[in-house]
Amino acid sequence: EYDTFSLLLPDVPKIEGASPPGGGADALKAGQFVRTEGIRRVKPVAFWSGVLKTDANGRLKVKYDIPEFQGAIRIMAVASKDKRFGSAESITRVKSPLVMLPTIPRFLSLNETVVIPVSVRNDTGKDGTFKVQLDLLGALGIDEKGEGDSGQKKQSIKEIAIPNGSEKTLYFTINTFDETGDVHLKLTASGNGETTSSRTDLSIRPDLPIQRTEKAGRITGQTTELKIEDEGSFRPETITRELRLSRLPLIQFSGKLDYLLNYPYGCLEQVTSTVFPLLYLADISRELEPELFKKSNPEALVQEGIRRMGTMQISEGGFSLWPGGTSVEAWASIYAAHFLVEARRAGYYVENSLYSGAIDFTKNEAKAKQSYGTGELERAVYALYVLGRAGKADTGTMDYIRKNGKDRLSVESRALLGATYASAGNTEAIKKMTKGLEDVDRVNRETGGNFNSTIRNRALFLLALMDAAPNDPRVPELVDRLARDATVDTWWTTQETSFALLAIGQFIKRHTQTPPYSGTVYLGDKSIAKFKSDKVLTIPEIEGTEPVKIVMDNGYEEGSAFYSIITSAVPTDKGFKPVQNGLELKQEYRSEDGVPINPNDIKQGDLLVVRTDVRSVSGRLQNVVIQNLLPSGFEVENPRLKTTETLPWATGEKLEPDYQDIRDDRVLIFTDLNDDKWYSYYTLLRVVNPGVFAVPPVQAEAMYAPNIRFTGGLEKPFRVGIKN
Repeated sequence: EYDTFSLLLPDVPKIEGASPPGGGADALKAGQFVRTEGIRRVKPVAFWSGVLKTDANGRLKVKYDIPEFQGAIRIMAVASKDKRFGSAESITRVKSPLVMLPTIPRFLSLNETVVIPVSVRNDTGKDGTFKVQLDLLGALGIDEKGEGDSGQKKQSIKEIAIPNGSEKTLYFTINTFDETGDVHLKLTASGNGETTSSRTDLSIRPDLPIQRTEKAGRITGQTTELKIEDEGSFRPETITRELRLSRLPLIQFSGKLDYLLNYPYGCLEQVTSTVFPLLYLADISRELEPELFKKSNPEALVQEGIRRMGTMQISEGGFSLWPGGTSVEAWASIYAAHFLVEARRAGYYVENSLYSGAIDFTKNEAKAKQSYGTGELERAVYALYVLGRAGKADTGTMDYIRKNGKDRLSVESRALLGATYASAGNTEAIKKMTKGLEDVDRVNRETGGNFNSTIRNRALFLLALMDAAPNDPRVPELVDRLARDATVDTWWTTQETSFALLAIGQFIKRHTQTPPYSGTVYLGDKSIAKFKSDKVLTIPEIEGTEPVKIVMDNGYEEGSAFYSIITSAVPTDKGFKPVQNGLELKQEYRSEDGVPINPNDIKQGDLLVVRTDVRSVSGRLQNVVIQNLLPSGFEVENPRLKTTETLPWATGEKLEPDYQDIRDDRVLIFTDLNDDKWYSYYTLLRVVNPGVFAVPPVQAEAMYAPNIRFTGGLEKPFRVGIKN
């Protein structure tokens, strides 16, 4: 009668005779009908003993500390002696006399009211009155009146009478404020001489997209003042800034490295781009990202990247774009092979089968053809370059392309082919191949295929020169041009960023001599740090809105130091601006019968359908990501499960994702779009908690043309009531 499962899943009929949480003869039978994943957060109950030896009677004892858990545990054992094997299994019940089952969201958002149902079951052997206590830590407050009051009270105690063998549910109401970060909830139930408790850790997420801006450059004067642009458009409590200052020109690209290391998706190209620069910038990365590498290190990230690539390699030796894919992504496969070659050269462990498969695929892509399409020719030259770096130069094909296709080669392909000759011993070839060429041609960004772009190709040109002719006078000019690109176009792709960091990182390692300097950083009039040229200065969280001032000591030589400041903030409702550039999206919430919902009339346990319609208005787009952020207190009904309900009323051209990623607080859809055609995608959500929840705007972008993007407008909050 008081089991919250019936509140969450009213469409599942109650099973007569089903046991209460904690065990019972029909527990497994009930589990076949009621899907309970994600309803409450628990630690995994899975243990492995390792290899053990029994006593002379074939017996042994193993002890495990069980986390918060009520239910059945299957114990399995496999035994062996000489050439004989055996196995056995048994079910044991884990059950406490006093059981407490809170229903807590997987995440929270700013300025929300959340109702937390707590079910308490009394199996102590007698009737009793039980005390339930909620303690909060972090940016949360108890809402005693249930009216959204903004009190900062951190503790609430309630009492409830429960007959023996029965279960009752009580409710706590809490509020969030204008502050993100980690919070903690601890619930304790006690009575009849028994006590049980649970602790839940979760995050408060912004209700609107975080706005992130970066400013970087040389320090040219005695004092440099950095103000927050358009400060009034942001919530003051959410504004944070991160300042980096160094003698290294690469500091101007530190925001790009930060972007790479925290990129939220994980296709083959993005995994490769994230770890590739770390091969050459491991030491510098520690200075640029000290917070990130406190618990890990660049070398470990590289090794993990190699492992993840192995999950995307398919039978031909090439790689699919996503885990589980079956078709090869040609350019990205050569790119991954390039990384694996450089990683092995740098001393990292690369499994032989992974490496040889990637090399075999690259050899096949480099084979001479009677005729080449433009994309095929670009891939063939890049494949030849990778083989040259691996010590397997194919001079026959190189000569064939140079003699028969040189006039069709782009600037960066000419440079790559010249660098490949250098790896085979002909160091003069790159000068001849690139004679009279100062920069690459301007091209439109490709959202798939070879991922062409002007910035990427410029970085490839520089990389080839650094490999074969590092003292070429065009090198510093290309470095300066990429630095200007970073200030003009802030929306770089992962591959553009990776190749630029690779090339510039190698340049900087050869050119790091600058005059010494020292100085002080002020927030307003308050000194917050002193610095010298022998160390990178990083101030990770500058709170407050006063201007940041960098004051150099006397004797500073202009241009000797470089800075980067990244500002992150959540906009106010008035300051938030929807974005529509090349993509259009529409989103609506409906009932499971297809009826548009009333945002003020939603009940705990309802099943809702989110219909997302999307189209490209900028031609065919590949590799588009659609991001549906969930309201707090809602959970996804996993579409991969066969038990997910069908929608007979759904019409229109259905979107077929290339890949989907279902997370606690969002659903990510990766797909391609044809020109000007609407596609529809449906997501099923279960309403888990009552409360008042913000509805985040839907977002989408072309990952390899990130200026093509969409961010929806503000929506009315959802008001969810308790199911009677």
